[in-house]
Amino acid sequence: MIAWNDHKIRFAVSHCRGKDVLDLGCVQHNPENYKSKYWLHKALVQVANSVDGLDLYEDGVEYLKNKGYNIFVGNAEAFELGKTYDVIVAGDLIEHLGNLSGF
Repeated sequence: MIAWNDHKIRFAVSHCRGKDVLDLGCVQHNPENYKSKYWLHKALVQVANSVDGLDLYEDGVEYLKNKGYNIFVGNAEAFELGKTYDVIVAGDLIEHLGNLSGF
């Protein structure tokens, strides 16, 4: 179940439908968030052509990879995945960055 009427989900989905998407900070501190109808990454997976995730939280990334999500461990301030994306989603991330110019 996804909260399609949620303003953040509705906004992101409107820009990601049918596109190749990178979702930065997708674990959102707790990998159990995948159960929430407000977990943005789950909504993106439903509408995008492809979705990769990137997050610093190694245990959370491994947990979600085991659930079938395509998520990598990495720092949003400096990363190279060897792939290009149509859209990069960085919801609820800016307050965690120490190097905005690197981002």
